[in-house]
Amino acid sequence: MAKKINKKKSNRQKQIKKRRQQAKKQLAAVSALNQVAVEKKTPISPEPKQEKRKFPWGLLFFPLTMVYCEAVFHLCVFEQWNNELLLPCLIALVLGCILAVITSLFNRKINLVLSWILLGMVGFVYCGQRIYYYVFKFFMAPTAVAGNAQAITEFFGQVARAIWDCKFSVLLYALPFAILGVLLKRKLAANRVQYKISVAVLLGGILLGGVLYLALPLFGTEPMKPYDLIHGKWVQEFGYRRLGVAASVTQDFVK
Repeated sequence: MAKKINKKKSNRQKQIKKRRQQAKKQLAAVSALNQVAVEKKTPISPEPKQEKRKFPWGLLFFPLTMVYCEAVFHLCVFEQWNNELLLPCLIALVLGCILAVITSLFNRKINLVLSWILLGMVGFVYCGQRIYYYVFKFFMAPTAVAGNAQAITEFFGQVARAIWDCKFSVLLYALPFAILGVLLKRKLAANRVQYKISVAVLLGGILLGGVLYLALPLFGTEPMKPYDLIHGKWVQEFGYRRLGVAASVTQDFVK
């Protein structure tokens, strides 16, 4: 009897042990399934992408705009498209590089305001000189703005009619404003760029200006040629024709 009882106890213990092992296996399987479900629900975060540095398109806007304005002025005022346009456009490019650097040194808000102000000044000078020459047949000296403003007031009717007559050139000078608006909307202009890029653009503009100054004799040393206008007697009519608006306005302040 004792043997039978011991045998029954050992069988029960084996069954209990077997059941415990099965329960552990079931628990392990359930936990594995839960872990798989959690992994499926939790998205794997992708590795952060390195931001690509955008090309500073804003640095090209003012140089190209200045060249464009000089070309439009030369075509509309002198009605010629010849080799005399080369030097004015190159000089305008130098000034455009300086304006580009000015509008890229600060944060976006300040650069944005500066971009509109400087472009407004450029448009006013070029378009204003175009209309003034159309009415009075000579160019307006920036150092005599007060007297010129009085003349414009006295001949307001003629000036208004001249604006209408020159509407094509006025529309051409309005084009850079539309382009700047698109660039600003797409955040391609008025952005702060790295100082080394700004310095490179500034040095490039200064270097180009120095080369042009030294190369003036190549454009002729005869009277009323660019070299004679800079180093000799300044004649406004020939200055605007052979050096352009940017150089002529600067020269007017210097002399």
